[in-house]
Amino acid sequence: MSLISFNPFSHADDVGKEAARLILEGLEQKPSSTIVFPTGKTPIPMYAALRQSEPSRWTHARLFHLDEYYPAPKPGAPIPYETFETYLRRELWDHVPANQYWMEPYFNHPAKYDELVCAESGPDWVILGIGGNGHIAFNEPGSPPDSDTRIIPLSPQTQQDNFGGVHLPGYPTHAMTLGLASILKAKRILLMATGDKKRSIVERALLSSEPPHIDLPASWLKTHPHVTILTDFPL
Repeated sequence: MSLISFNPFSHADDVGKEAARLILEGLEQKPSSTIVFPTGKTPIPMYAALRQSEPSRWTHARLFHLDEYYPAPKPGAPIPYETFETYLRRELWDHVPANQYWMEPYFNHPAKYDELVCAESGPDWVILGIGGNGHIAFNEPGSPPDSDTRIIPLSPQTQQDNFGGVHLPGYPTHAMTLGLASILKAKRILLMATGDKKRSIVERALLSSEPPHIDLPASWLKTHPHVTILTDFPL
């Protein structure tokens, strides 16, 4: 049975602070927690709050990331976009002494990354955003709930949202993403959505009576027993 908790706040910074509080509370209860982290604009306040935590709290944690653009850029070559590894290093991972697992070494072996994430009966926390088309991580529309970690084409809408255009020279058209199967194995799922433009997709995916279906990947969260939704708009 799904148990979705909705927690609206008045400001995006408050969403981030509450997300950080929940994660740190989880680390206090289980220092060896497996945590899967996202990228994007929405979690930046969360990372700012997490950087203020005592580094020793992270010593035994296992950190993974949700997705990464594919293929990897050529070493030394200038790239017009930011890899998720660069983002995560800057926002948190270079600031904490945790066990860190990067996706790029597993581009040719996605199933092995999946195995690492789920090594202890599933991750303790998966932190998510939500795309305008309802994707979570890069599980685009058409993704079934048993989808594995894999290389997937980026939809035109996702390319437009992330890069400002479709099939732009030098920009990736694919990504490796944690599969819905692994996301749904998490003990806790935390989804952050900020900005009024996200309201309609959150309402459609998670509040409507519409049953979960593959054209709206976030709707599969309705089948999970412990999901917390943090927003800066009322629901």
